[in-house]
Amino acid sequence: MRNGCRIYRFKRLPLSEEVEYELTAKYPDGLVFNPVMHSDKYPPGSNAVHQWRLVAEVPVEHLLDLAPAAKYPYLHA
Repeated sequence: MRNGCRIYRFKRLPLSEEVEYELTAKYPDGLVFNPVMHSDKYPPGSNAVHQWRLVAEVPVEHLLDLAPAAKYPYLHA
C-alpha cells in the first residue's frame, strides 16, 4: 500500500448464498498450505482468522482514502 489505499464498506451484509466459506487463513484460498508452492516470506496464516469468498456482487460505498503510511482512524465509543 505504498501509494495509499481506498476503503469501501458494504451497504448491507452479504447473504449466506453470496459467500463461500474458505476455512481459515492457515489455508489460503481454502487449500492446505504447501511449502513447495510458497515463499518463506509468506508463511501460513492463523487458524483463528476465518475467510470467506464473495461469489456475488454486494453493493458497496466509498468510505475513505488513506494516504501512504496513514493509520485507519478508528472511532472510540
